[in-house]
Amino acid sequence: MKALQEFSQKEGKLGSGKAKPAWPDVPYHFYIDVHGRIAEGRSLEFVGDTNTEYNPAGHALVVLEGNFEQEQPSPEQLNALQNLVQWLAQRFKVSPESVQAHNDFASTACPGRNLKALLPEIRARLFAHSIESTSEAP
Repeated sequence: MKALQEFSQKEGKLGSGKAKPAWPDVPYHFYIDVHGRIAEGRSLEFVGDTNTEYNPAGHALVVLEGNFEQEQPSPEQLNALQNLVQWLAQRFKVSPESVQAHNDFASTACPGRNLKALLPEIRARLFAHSIESTSEAP
């Protein structure tokens, strides 16, 4: 988290050559490290931010530690992500189809092909959990 905080809070240039702003905080709402620990970044009451050209208003931004073009997310990260997505979906009444990746909105490799390939499974588990929750007796 410290490395993400340092990166987020200083100006620089992105790989595209575009200037990267310095934010006063971490622009993501949640961060999941390789051990599956979840840290809160920017409060959900504030719009997150990205280094790409789309408006993330209404989105909960979650970042996982790693380069998922080259590696797989750890089982601990995936478990934490599933739990976080389920909590967010319940809290904000979000359908499984609404769970999307950064590259669904902007021209970027993020979240990386290895994590992106797991989104259908994450959505399916979210759907199964929502059916379970609604079928339970009060």
